[in-house]
Amino acid sequence: LGSDYFNGDGEVKDEAKAVTWWRKAAEQNNDSAQYGLGVCYYYGFGVAKDEVEAVNWWRKAAQQNNANAQCSLGICYFNGKGVEQSAEQAVNWWRKAAEQNHTKAQYYLGNSYEFGQGVARDWVEASKWLQLASDKGDSDATKLLIARKNMEDAAKAAEDRIINGDPSFHATVVPIAETPQVTATNVTAKVTESNASYW
Repeated sequence: LGSDYFNGDGEVKDEAKAVTWWRKAAEQNNDSAQYGLGVCYYYGFGVAKDEVEAVNWWRKAAQQNNANAQCSLGICYFNGKGVEQSAEQAVNWWRKAAEQNHTKAQYYLGNSYEFGQGVARDWVEASKWLQLASDKGDSDATKLLIARKNMEDAAKAAEDRIINGDPSFHATVVPIAETPQVTATNVTAKVTESNASYW
């Protein structure tokens, strides 16, 4: 009933009633209800916003292998929302969700490997996870794969020009730190998209 009240499916949309029903099921260890209750606390739907309480419910669901909760918990760790910031813990939770075929977690994990956030930089692992997410339609993963391919192609073209002694070639080096990557700001923006389709 919690989802019905939250979404207004067959019932009048009532976030407070959704919280009531999800809480009853969550207290009986239902991982989907624990995840839903966490969403309500994180955003303040039908209850006062409380990121610590959101993390509490998401952790309970995540420990029962709820991939949505694992991905959300990773985002909280990455951003330091309701928990002490830890990119390493974010990677840990994203890996658990990604291994369960959670598309957004696969993107976040691939991005972490791409830029060495919470894990050693590893472009082979990055490609693996980004490709899995891209194959399932994740546009962020696709954009990152395309950006890397374009950089690799440009580097190869520059190398060829240098090897061939092209006197007109002038290279400008752009530090890797200036390339786009996941930040606390754009991860937070994505949490809504990744969770919305699971209610």
